[in-house]
Amino acid sequence: MIRKAEPKDVVRLMEMTQALFESSKYHESLGVTYDLSSAVTCLLFHIKTKDCVLLVMEKENEIVGFLMGQKIRWFFNQNEFLGTSLYWYVEPEHRKGLGSIELLKAFESWAKENGCVGLDTGTTVKLQGERVSQLFEKMGYPEQGMSHAKRLKRVGYA
Repeated sequence: MIRKAEPKDVVRLMEMTQALFESSKYHESLGVTYDLSSAVTCLLFHIKTKDCVLLVMEKENEIVGFLMGQKIRWFFNQNEFLGTSLYWYVEPEHRKGLGSIELLKAFESWAKENGCVGLDTGTTVKLQGERVSQLFEKMGYPEQGMSHAKRLKRVGYA
């Protein structure tokens, strides 16, 4: 079952954001650290804010996946909106089924209901990139580019 997250879900979602972080490129290539307080703030913001959504996927009454996204004004036309996924995670043991597809379809529905003319999604996780790309293309998301990251030396920080 896919549904909108509620504040009571934050404890479980915190565990999943930690797993997402550890499987992403951010801590390796950028040297970013995980901050629990920041994660909680971000989760609650996306639960409570009108132009944001945090969807959860449940199996047997347990949250096993989530997709966080938002509605933004299109850079090229401020009168139109774009739905963009920010974070998308499904527990490894639940990735073989249709759950990931159901999450993306639910996000598509939310974006349409909220007046978006397009949807942008992708992945920053280093796993089966070609397989994930094929899934996106099969669902009507042609490849639009690539993502690169560079660690910067911060001025004024220790």
